[in-house]
Amino acid sequence: MRRHPRPRGRSDQGFTLVELLLAMVVSMAVVGGATLLAGQMQSSYRAQLEAATAQQEGRYVIQAIERYLRAAGNNPYRVDTTPCPSSGTPVQAIRLDPDGDGQNDDIRVQMDANPTNGLLGGVSGACNEPNEDVTIFHDPATRTVNLRENNVGGGNTVLPLTDTIVTGLEFVYRNPLRAVTATAANVAFIETRVTVASRIDDLNLGAPVTYTVSSEIRVRSR
Repeated sequence: MRRHPRPRGRSDQGFTLVELLLAMVVSMAVVGGATLLAGQMQSSYRAQLEAATAQQEGRYVIQAIERYLRAAGNNPYRVDTTPCPSSGTPVQAIRLDPDGDGQNDDIRVQMDANPTNGLLGGVSGACNEPNEDVTIFHDPATRTVNLRENNVGGGNTVLPLTDTIVTGLEFVYRNPLRAVTATAANVAFIETRVTVASRIDDLNLGAPVTYTVSSEIRVRSR
């Protein structure tokens, strides 16, 4: 039988060590790049999800604060003073800067949330009616907006209204002509501004994404 000669340059030995090493390097580069890309996409998706959650939380807290501000001054029995939290407490729809630190990041609100008994806060010594004298304030240490019940628990009952992502709270007070005022008796409109921040950094910014959500309500007693 006639044998055909082998083509020149062809070898039966397979791949050389250099070729194998080169193939391994290329494969590792491709796999590594794909893994890195997948990780970046996952991080980007998570950052977008956290940003959306922060926006939703901002809208939620605005709505929660609005419920109290819209009810401020509800006083169908025209009560001038209340024994709660202490005897002879004047009834005022709103009190600006109740902690007196010069920052408009808190507000005290009074209302008759339980009008059937004609009392604000309850009877003297008990002072156990919630939602009738509350202070809404921002705690920068915990990054939350909180609600303090000034009647219940001797004023020590504090409830968080938000998750720990609120970096700022500001109340802007305006008179009937919409000019900014610092006199509670002249306040006709209250604008609430809430600033929230995402929990993780944005990949492009290298920092958390922040949003400011705002709304304005008219004080019912004006």
